Amino acid sequence: MPLDIAITLTGIVAIIAAFVSLHWVVNRFSAKVLAVTWFRQHPQNVTNLQQNTSVILLVVCAALCLLVAGVNGALIYQDRNIATFYLTLLSNIPRQFWTQLAIASLKCMGLLLFVKLMLPSLLKLLDWGCVQVQDSDQIKANDQSIQVFFNSLKKVTATGAWLLAIIVCGEFMQVPAIALRYLRIALRAYLAISLG
Repeated sequence: MPLDIAITLTGIVAIIAAFVSLHWVVNRFSAKVLAVTWFRQHPQNVTNLQQNTSVILLVVCAALCLLVAGVNGALIYQDRNIATFYLTLLSNIPRQFWTQLAIASLKCMGLLLFVKLMLPSLLKLLDWGCVQVQDSDQIKANDQSIQVFFNSLKKVTATGAWLLAIIVCGEFMQVPAIALRYLRIALRAYLAISLG
């Protein structure tokens, strides 16, 4: 019985820690993305969006904690071993699922590593392009406006590359099609607003 209670509390603490980490990542990522888009001129919208995201994450976290507490509480009430229950549940999942999950995770890590390593080279290429355009006599725009354009292009390229990588990782992990569809719409909207 004490072990079952410890497992339940550990599960709830792990869920809370995961959601606190996710909340931190989402806020940090959204702040960077929103800083270079239309939202930078509308700080109230940024605040509202972050608050809504926080509320959604809090509700999902609370629901999962209640679910774990409820299921584990019912198992304790029935005098069943929680560890045995979850181990049996995990053993019923086909081995093929774990193999596919491992392969998908490796693909995701490889893709994210590729983006992390290639992005600096791409940004340096844009810097080189900026210098070439500034040195060109055929372009009448002043050097400062060209620099501003290329700086914005670099930000859009970096953020767009990461968003695209997240979408591809979602495809690797076989995330539901509706979620991928919304991510693609978000990427298109981001690129349209930023480049516009």
